[in-house]
Amino acid sequence: MVDVRGFNGGLNQDTANELLPAGDYIDAVNIDINQDGVVKLLGTTETTSLAATPSGTNWVCGSHFDKTRQKVYYFVFNSAGYHRIVSIDALTLVSTILFEDRTNTGGTSILGWGNDTSYTPTKIIKDVKMVYKDNGGDLVYFIDPLKRPLKFNTTTLPTLSATNDVLFDYFKVIKAPPTSHPLCNYYDVAGRTVNNLRKKLFQFKYRFVYDDDEKSVWSAVSKVPLPTKANDDAYYADGTKSNGIYVS
Repeated sequence: MVDVRGFNGGLNQDTANELLPAGDYIDAVNIDINQDGVVKLLGTTETTSLAATPSGTNWVCGSHFDKTRQKVYYFVFNSAGYHRIVSIDALTLVSTILFEDRTNTGGTSILGWGNDTSYTPTKIIKDVKMVYKDNGGDLVYFIDPLKRPLKFNTTTLPTLSATNDVLFDYFKVIKAPPTSHPLCNYYDVAGRTVNNLRKKLFQFKYRFVYDDDEKSVWSAVSKVPLPTKANDDAYYADGTKSNGIYVS
């Protein structure tokens, strides 16, 4: 009996095989699945401007066709560590190297995908997803050969690559949080005769906002700063004492 299935779910590597919902799949390489579950094998794409591959053994370890922007993004594994991210404009058929490991990283491999000299089935890119932005470039999310969730911005990556100073932190989906809590203390604000801080206590925290509008988790909360002579009403009568809090 032939078992015909429509793969209209999604990549699912968390659920046990016997519990896998109909339409989900546990792995997929070099295929495109539309919203109706129709599977299409991805073939090769001819381009009018394709840069020469770096020395060593090369293979395409992942790809994604962006139907909205009409672009193909593909990842090239290189045995010498010169791994690439390349885009092809489906309308003009011109390819652009967005990033090359080692070349655009000061000579050091930041991706760390290895130096396999022949095709390795485990060294592939999975689950490529697009997040579209009105300006500032779109975001491409993917699972790399080391099973790490990574991403890049289609506009800022080639710009940064031109500096040959790309760091691995750029690709991280989980952004680094603050490592220390804010320091704060009361001070006298020159020329201010109003104190709206009296008989209140404050604590502060902060987080980083990155270039793609991504936010880190919050820092630890600061200690509670205490004003001078907190119970001396006469000391605060003119509103000029401890009427500001400096946070650093």
